Amino acid sequence: MWKNISLALSLILILIISTFGYFFIKGRTSSSTDDRRNIHLSENERNLVLKEMRAMLIAVNGVIDSLAENDMKRAAESARSAGTATAVDLDPILMSKLPLDFKELGLGTHVLFDELSDEITAGASKETVLRRLSGITARCISCHEGNRISENTIQKPQKMNMASIRRRPNYRKTNSKLLLSNINNSYFSSAKTH
Repeated sequence: MWKNISLALSLILILIISTFGYFFIKGRTSSSTDDRRNIHLSENERNLVLKEMRAMLIAVNGVIDSLAENDMKRAAESARSAGTATAVDLDPILMSKLPLDFKELGLGTHVLFDELSDEITAGASKETVLRRLSGITARCISCHEGNRISENTIQKPQKMNMASIRRRPNYRKTNSKLLLSNINNSYFSSAKTH
């Protein structure tokens, strides 16, 4: 009997781990109408991820502006401002909603900002910095072309019936013949004036 209970508990544990693994890899996603993947997050989670993306864009702008001013120290600081130390808090709930490739791309981009900062500090040329920066922005483009961050929008479509429409505050009964007559009159009167 204990053997059967042990086997059942093992199977349940394997099922739980497999389910967690599936969601850790897939995240909370669906397909979108524009051929991108929707990543569904709460409003606060979405704002947090978008804030992190804006910080990366600000860092890119800071590096470019610093290069134009020949201020390599500031360029390194700008790159470091988007490094791994500034990555989003690794909240397990948020991380479980993000697909694995999205997480890898994001963390990898933070690592590249750290490496870029190190290269600038070590005396890399402007051309090298711009080449590295181009590689970073290519990752940003890839992410934005393939993903869309949406607020929790996975909902079942609501069924509409006359009873639910009549309960709406702005619903009023109209005579369909009168409504059709008004539509026809307004169409013909506007056609005569044009």
